[in-house]
Amino acid sequence: MTTPRTSPRRSRLFPAALLTALIHGTAPAQGPCLDLSPNDTYDDQIMSSAHYEDAILVTNGPNPLTIHYIECFTGESNGLGRLGIRTYDPALNHPGPLVSTGTWRLRETKSWQGAVLDTPVTVAANQRFWVTKLVDAPHQSSIMAYVGRGIGSFSMTSTDGGQHWSGPFDSYEKKYRFFC
Repeated sequence: MTTPRTSPRRSRLFPAALLTALIHGTAPAQGPCLDLSPNDTYDDQIMSSAHYEDAILVTNGPNPLTIHYIECFTGESNGLGRLGIRTYDPALNHPGPLVSTGTWRLRETKSWQGAVLDTPVTVAANQRFWVTKLVDAPHQSSIMAYVGRGIGSFSMTSTDGGQHWSGPFDSYEKKYRFFC
C-alpha cells in the first residue's frame, strides 16, 4: 500500500491563505481564546460617538495567552477603526500605554468585526489589561445590554489619544473577543 504524498506546494499555501484572511479582517478558523460576551445579542439602541477611544478592563483567566486578533460587535457605519491593547496602570486604575494595535474597515452590517494586531501580545495568567476601540465615525456600540450599576464591564473613554481618561463606567456588558 502506498502512502499519499503531501504536496510541498499545498503545505505552503495554507499559511499564505490564513495570512491573507487575517490581513483582510476575517477571524481565524478556530474559536476565540477569550470571549467577553459569547453570543450575538447586542443593544441596538446605543451608538458610540466618533473619535472617542473606548477602553474596557479585561482580566485574563488562569492560562497565558498570545493574542493576534481582536473582534468587537459593531456596525451601522462606514469608517476606519482601530482596536488595541493597553497596559493596566494599577496606581491610577486606568489604561497605560498602547502595546499593539490593528486597523480595520468598519462595515455597516452589524456583526463581529476585527483587526489583526501589528504585534501579537502575550498576556500572563490572571493579568489585567485594557482592550481599546477608536473609530472615525459614529457606530453601533459594542455592548450587549444594560445590566445594572456595578455589574457590567469596567470602562473608560479618552478623546486625546489616552493622555486623559473619563470614567469609570460600569453598567454595560461589552462585546469583545480575542483570538490566539
